[in-house]
Amino acid sequence: MRRRGDDALLHYTRALDGVKLSVEQIPVRKWEIANAYQKVPEKFVRTLERAARRIRVFHQRTGKRLIGSWEVKERGIRLVQRVKPLERVGIYVPGGKASYPSTVLMAGVPAKVPGFRRSSS
Repeated sequence: MRRRGDDALLHYTRALDGVKLSVEQIPVRKWEIANAYQKVPEKFVRTLERAARRIRVFHQRTGKRLIGSWEVKERGIRLVQRVKPLERVGIYVPGGKASYPSTVLMAGVPAKVPGFRRSSS
């Protein structure tokens, strides 16, 4: 996919999601993000921000360990992870016209946590 760049991204978006995009539609502009925030209930945005924070904290702890297992308890929730480092990661969020914010959070936040050497799309 890396060799084909945007062409590959457009191909797989069409093949997997059934959505045909153009190269001009790939970048998300700041005004588009601002408009999207206006369309989403504030309570939902706060929920996503809280989830992102918890995911980030969880994965920051894994970045400190190369291999192993550990657990976190917070307000009656028990989270356990077994860590196996990867040299490179990429994320795919399915759906096309559907919305999967939890997939974005669970794939995107860990990929951005320091300790992972590299991520690519």
